[in-house]
Amino acid sequence: MISISRNNITLANGNIIESNFNIISTGSGAPDWVNKSFLEKDEDGFIKVNDKLQSKSNNNIFVSGDIASIVNNLRAKSGVMAVRQGEVLKENIFFKLQNKPLLSFKPQKNWLYIIGTYNQKAVLNYYFFSFHGRWCWKLKTYIDKKFINKFTFPNKILMKKNNIAIDF
Repeated sequence: MISISRNNITLANGNIIESNFNIISTGSGAPDWVNKSFLEKDEDGFIKVNDKLQSKSNNNIFVSGDIASIVNNLRAKSGVMAVRQGEVLKENIFFKLQNKPLLSFKPQKNWLYIIGTYNQKAVLNYYFFSFHGRWCWKLKTYIDKKFINKFTFPNKILMKKNNIAIDF
């Protein structure tokens, strides 16, 4: 692809495809600090981690989200994957401080993608099925609100503090 205009896409071979709706998805990339770090990286520049989300270079360093590349369990970079790693990451940091066994992150094989587009519409993709419409946006809104509500406290109840005994 060479260019995208309001009504068409121009391909490298000179062909012009008429289009009034285009989505560009570029994927993720590692930031410069990762390239400069001592941490072991994969061929794409992402930090290699084990299934406990620990750096392969140093097991005192935890890495998650798009920057992590789980050795022997590669998956596409995705916000969904980063969010799912969060709980295991949190638990493993506390377990590491307490010298307890760590949890393994087990990524799912596929997940639902919903990307907001315009006019309260979204593109939904699951396996080989794709849809675009207002109902996709409504589903996205429902899922997002349900997720965010996990982090709110009814009646402004304060979180309990966990006391952790650490022996050094």
